Amino acid sequence: MGNSSFRAARVIVETIDERDDRYVSFNAKSYRGKLHLIPKGPNAFIVVNYVNIEDYLAGVLPKELYPSWHIEAYRSLAVAGRTFALYHMFNTGQSKDYDLGDTVAAQVYGGRSAETPTSRQAVATTPGWTLTVRQNGRNCIFMPQYSSCCGGWVNAAIVLRDAPPIEPLRGGQRDLHCTASTKYRWPPVQVSKTELYTLLCRNHPSVRSLGGLATIRVTHRLAHGRPVWVDVVGTNGKKVRLRAEKIRLALIFGGSRAGKKLYSMNCQIVDTGAFIEFRNGRGFGHGVGMCQFGAQGKALAGWKASRIINFYYPGANIVRIY
Repeated sequence: MGNSSFRAARVIVETIDERDDRYVSFNAKSYRGKLHLIPKGPNAFIVVNYVNIEDYLAGVLPKELYPSWHIEAYRSLAVAGRTFALYHMFNTGQSKDYDLGDTVAAQVYGGRSAETPTSRQAVATTPGWTLTVRQNGRNCIFMPQYSSCCGGWVNAAIVLRDAPPIEPLRGGQRDLHCTASTKYRWPPVQVSKTELYTLLCRNHPSVRSLGGLATIRVTHRLAHGRPVWVDVVGTNGKKVRLRAEKIRLALIFGGSRAGKKLYSMNCQIVDTGAFIEFRNGRGFGHGVGMCQFGAQGKALAGWKASRIINFYYPGANIVRIY
């Protein structure tokens, strides 16, 4: 069309090739399905991949698991990842231009470019398998989160959010299979109170009323010791209650060096004077739901996907919904 221009609410890019392996490309990555270019401001747009959920999962699994890992670990995550995606489609996707992002904030997604024979096999052998829980006489999909390494104990979902009090999200399982992770145990991490206060203020305006950081006190722990809630105590004596996980997130997103080494909040929080120290660190990530290293360890020990899933989400049912 040369130099012609036109107005549109969105532009849809799709292939006219009739082969089963057809795809479109963006930023040197190929994607199945269609790409929707949606304007966001006068000089920007977002790109949304409209894709079959089974194809979507095939592009998620290789970004979340190591290539050499066991097929049963892949199959386990295929079920959890499918349920995670469907939960967001049904509960939050309708209010946005897309159902899920493609980063660790949701599930890492690499499109067709990321697919492997193992990921395709894992998806194909768990067709439509989804996790549900019985609530009020109905089978309901819930949000089954997962992380790299739980450090030996599965955390309850309350460490992250006001989750419903259902059995699959209560945590508390002793996990003996994730010791292969290099983050299973990690050394103490220190951050100055000045830096921590500054970064907390960025994400939590209420903290600004404290005048400075005097100390952090744990007010609630899980049975295995993981802090859930803390009081951030100010130099003026006031305090603000936050989830402990907010400390880690403030350090990570604030670009703190300490944040790169604070692999989880499954640790002890110690006031050493000018610093807050995080000791006896265990695991990598939030530790809620499936432990990826634990799933791999169980697969190597001969566990099938259904048994792995039942361990991490007890009380859940595996239902083929399509």
